[in-house]
Amino acid sequence: GLSCIGIEEVKNKKNIISSKSFGKKVSRVQELEEAVSNYTARACEKLRQQNSRAQGLYVFLRTSPHIERDKQYSNGMSTHFSIPTSNTSKIIKEAKRLTNKLFLPGYEYQKIGVMLLNISDAKNHINKKGSILIEPFFYVL
Repeated sequence: GLSCIGIEEVKNKKNIISSKSFGKKVSRVQELEEAVSNYTARACEKLRQQNSRAQGLYVFLRTSPHIERDKQYSNGMSTHFSIPTSNTSKIIKEAKRLTNKLFLPGYEYQKIGVMLLNISDAKNHINKKGSILIEPFFYVL
């Protein structure tokens, strides 16, 4: 038969988010760092699958908004990369740094997440002088 529906081109995402609620309350910064590292790695996989780079990162965390007897806290922070990147270790390092800035002791957190911001095609990174911006790569031998 003939297809009645046209095939649409799938466009790359402008932002990629990765977050989940915890199965239990989390109160230690080390547990938050582990979670944010995992979510950042997932977001970076999606970023590279679409052959893109991110120019920024947003990290957020919160306590449960549904348990009124617990202390409530919700906050987020963002950072900007001078050269757009898809380097997982670089992005994880920044996500952990933001997590530590956001963390307040004495709260039981329910959710943390990351959003890769201002995503663009990896081959479209040219500076004002017309030179192609290439992110430095380091190899361990």
